[in-house]
Amino acid sequence: MDGKRENLALLLFIVAAFIPRLTLLSFNPPGLFRDEVEKLYHSWTFWNHGGETLEGEVYPLFIEIEGATTSGIYHYFSAVFTMAGFPTALQGRLIIALVGIITICAFITLLGKLFSGKAALLAGILFVFSPWHFLFSRWIQQGIFLPLFLAAFLLFFHNGKVKKWSAFYFMSGLSLGLAMYSYAIAIVLVPLIMVGLIVLEYRHFQWRTGLAFLAGLALLAVPVLHQQAAGVTGEASRFARISVFNAPSPWWEFIINYLQHLSPWNLFITGDNNLRHSYPYLGMFHWYTLPFFAGGLIYLIRNRDHYCRLILWLLLVSPVPASLTMEGIPHYLRAIPLLLMVEFIIETGMIKVYQDFPRFFRFYAPLIAINLLVFMGVAFYFYPVKSLPLWDADFFDMALKEGQSLQAEYNRPFYISEHILYREYMYGYFNRLSPEQFHAVRDVEVYFTSREMKEPYLELHYRYPFQENDRTPLCTGQNPLFMVSLVGDKD
Repeated sequence: MDGKRENLALLLFIVAAFIPRLTLLSFNPPGLFRDEVEKLYHSWTFWNHGGETLEGEVYPLFIEIEGATTSGIYHYFSAVFTMAGFPTALQGRLIIALVGIITICAFITLLGKLFSGKAALLAGILFVFSPWHFLFSRWIQQGIFLPLFLAAFLLFFHNGKVKKWSAFYFMSGLSLGLAMYSYAIAIVLVPLIMVGLIVLEYRHFQWRTGLAFLAGLALLAVPVLHQQAAGVTGEASRFARISVFNAPSPWWEFIINYLQHLSPWNLFITGDNNLRHSYPYLGMFHWYTLPFFAGGLIYLIRNRDHYCRLILWLLLVSPVPASLTMEGIPHYLRAIPLLLMVEFIIETGMIKVYQDFPRFFRFYAPLIAINLLVFMGVAFYFYPVKSLPLWDADFFDMALKEGQSLQAEYNRPFYISEHILYREYMYGYFNRLSPEQFHAVRDVEVYFTSREMKEPYLELHYRYPFQENDRTPLCTGQNPLFMVSLVGDKD
């Protein structure tokens, strides 16, 4: 097979490999998570209410959710689907899957420019089936946008270095600025990246290209930093609740967290404890890629090229934002920039093995193929069963329908426990309430707000921990997460 046919075969394989990322998106993950419901519902009301959020903000950069704020990037990207009709799980997750696919394409393009197109396509297979990226490309969260903007930043920066065009530097800075809108951790990460760029590039600084980069970055970064300084985004209060600075020894806590995120055992063997972030029985990356990671890391350390040093710097700073928190460590959603850096090193190692040790690679290739089949089994057979209770919104919907039926039967007020997170948005989504209907229902306190009531009432609440007191369970059923009880009437 000649070179053109080999490249065509590899390209077709990469295209075919995208099919599993688009397969069964409605059912795997096996239900909606409350965060997904919030984004679907907020997006639909946002685009069908003149760009106004449920909290009254008009086309905001960040959206207020129950006293905290989150990036609005998903809500803007979802415009095509949500303006067309009420969004389903498939429509919402398709946006995320497409972002993941575009990220892979940008990443393969970058590798092709650094090495060769053929080697980049071959190495791209590992990224297509990367457990970390594969899972996060299948459910709705804004974190998946961050690797896309970081990949764009690296690609445009490399093109700027090679061609000396200010336009590429401007686009590189713009991509880094966009990263600050994707996920809150980027507000910490981007300044750290800038420190590395200043140290690595100050000797080669050119006013024309340097100012182009800074102009692109400032265009998008300044509004975010202004909001942070003004305290508009509310991230400070949220960070204060989960910050390592609440610990008795904050810096020691930070070091432990940092090392846990970079631990090869966690990255390649055990993964994240949260099954929304990691597949069971697998690490964040495949175990057989560890030799490639070691080889790629050695190559980057030995190579004094400025680009290699930039990747190493990004590897070192990527876990920093996640390590500043104490919640669910290692937390590989907050550490998602690390995904791109480790993947870059793995694929660099794979390319060098392919180029320098072709016999070893031919021996290793069948092992990769077999393990990819095993991964598909875990992702599509074991994962939906193992992770089912974590996707709580559909269980809420089941209990809500039971509660509404019992409300008609018992003729009692219906109260949704204040301990159920995002209960307002789940209620609005599953009842398909317009913004006007949503506000009308929310103003009726009994639906969402705890209050003392003299008459008995129905309450939808978490099944565990369940305290008897004066509650009479009315539906015990098969719902593992929620139940409806009659409160205040034991007869």
